Amino acid sequence: MRIVRTAVIAIFVLALGIFGISRAVSLKDRDPNGPEIASDREVLEIPCAYSPEQLMEGMSASDPEDGDLTDQIVAGSLSRFIEKGVCNLTYVVFDSANQSASLTRKVKFSDYSSPRFTLTEPLVFAEGEGSYSAVMERLGAEDQLDGDLTEWLTQTDTDVNYQRAGSYTVSFEVSNGFGGVISGNSFSTARRRIRRRSWDRRRWSLWRSPGKRRWIM
Repeated sequence: MRIVRTAVIAIFVLALGIFGISRAVSLKDRDPNGPEIASDREVLEIPCAYSPEQLMEGMSASDPEDGDLTDQIVAGSLSRFIEKGVCNLTYVVFDSANQSASLTRKVKFSDYSSPRFTLTEPLVFAEGEGSYSAVMERLGAEDQLDGDLTEWLTQTDTDVNYQRAGSYTVSFEVSNGFGGVISGNSFSTARRRIRRRSWDRRRWSLWRSPGKRRWIM
């Protein structure tokens, strides 16, 4: 047993020594200088129909060991709006030693406007024939950044009675992926169908006079 115990201790000490040597070599060979990343502007202004290249405008990166790393910069995801049409974007770059540097700057969409509602036809229905689904089939929403937002439309309020003729209000809300929200009211009308009057001849009589003929009630 004493021999086995001695052997185990010797193996443990040897493994610990090997680990210590490899750690020391790793620290000795480690690049002491990480990369640096910079932007020549605090706010990047781009159109809503931007390209990936436009997101990289004004960015640069370098490393003492690797030199210019500008073409290695990676742009992350755009944040939600911090104010209308303005969000944050974080960039990151790695050197050959897998050390990283990051930078966050504001991105402003120069031609941004809030989402807008669309309507394929007026919200006018025959009395007793309108419905929530019928309204939704005619209503849509569009956004400059996210495109079609129709499936994200939410009805927030309504006083519509499709069984009675009259003018009513339906309220909707929609938001894009950046947190831009728009809400508004649509006016829905239920109208009675126009029917031809069925004349009751028993209520009418013919009055004759010389040179004249007319119907009177």
